[in-house]
Amino acid sequence: MLAPVGNSPVQPVGGSVYIGDFPMKSMIDLKYKISVSNNAEPGTYPVNVTVNYKNQDGVFVTSAPAVTGVPVKGKIRFTVVSPPAGVNPGTRDVIEITYQNTGSAPVYGAQARIFTQDPFTTSDDMSYLGDMAVGDTRTARFKVTVNQKATLKEYALDSEIRYRDALDNDQVSDRIRVPVSVVGLTGIMALLTNPYFIVILVLVVIVALYQVRKQRKKRTS
Repeated sequence: MLAPVGNSPVQPVGGSVYIGDFPMKSMIDLKYKISVSNNAEPGTYPVNVTVNYKNQDGVFVTSAPAVTGVPVKGKIRFTVVSPPAGVNPGTRDVIEITYQNTGSAPVYGAQARIFTQDPFTTSDDMSYLGDMAVGDTRTARFKVTVNQKATLKEYALDSEIRYRDALDNDQVSDRIRVPVSVVGLTGIMALLTNPYFIVILVLVVIVALYQVRKQRKKRTS
């Protein structure tokens, strides 16, 4: 049987494994499922191992506890390694965010989710990343709409990654900050969204149409 030592972050999940007959000086490898609390620091944590068996008199006894260590690796972590995505006010854009697995173990079937806030909204907040070994990068794509009155500055949105660990358990990462910059339109797009330019353009078109009509009347007369 496996039992924690003191107030340990390592706890057995169903701490007993059946062995059967166990001859003298023989060896056997056993597997135990354990749970580790979210705030556990990397290191080796002690656990007690005892054996329940029937002695030569047919009496069930328990061996003295033997202490062994359970190594706990660092937490699975993800980092955004892409530059801030740039979007324009009053538009709907696809932003690309690149995540890196900076933890100490691979993850499987990872999915990124983004949480929007004013001036952003989205109807597509999930993006599939797939399996990620340690150090791997994957790019997520999200569709976001930016309010027309958004202030031009850099914003920080929250995201998280859901994944399966090596034991096929569902896990969710800590919140990951995603920088997104709202920038002004440039070039022809800036002109087409400028109300003063549109008014002037309409007046120019009206004057041009008037001149064309006037020339036609002269020809017909």
